[in-house]
Amino acid sequence: MTQPPFATISATPTYKLDNNSYIFLAGADIDGDGCGGNEENDPDFQDTTTYKPDLNSRVVRGFVLPGVLMRAIPEVCIGCQGKVTHVLSGVTSQAVVYDEGPNTRIGEQSIALAAFFGIDANPVTGGTQQPLFLYQFFPGVAAQVNGVTYQLQPMG
Repeated sequence: MTQPPFATISATPTYKLDNNSYIFLAGADIDGDGCGGNEENDPDFQDTTTYKPDLNSRVVRGFVLPGVLMRAIPEVCIGCQGKVTHVLSGVTSQAVVYDEGPNTRIGEQSIALAAFFGIDANPVTGGTQQPLFLYQFFPGVAAQVNGVTYQLQPMG
């Protein structure tokens, strides 16, 4: 029996697993927001992130979730543990959910995470629309990424 999706964002289903994590398969838009500056002149750039203090997407391996998805989940998502896998190579990175994105977009990685995977990490010209990345996140579980422990932070 096939489990129905928990939610669907822009035709991309998100599933809740038995271990209380959620997964989806998507491309990789590049999010350059945060305190690292906007050297690419991204017209969508914001110098803040939902996670406080503001993170630097050039340094932190993380990803963005649509606000509508995070609000549908009772546990805290900002600061929670994430994991992203490139499905063709099998390469995986731990990540933190660090920002709220548009309700119509899913599959948005930080510059640092995209660079780790070796894809074009430019927030204006980079990324890929091909669904090559399996995103998994664990609401209510504080992220630990590259020796840094993040705090869970409820959305305002």
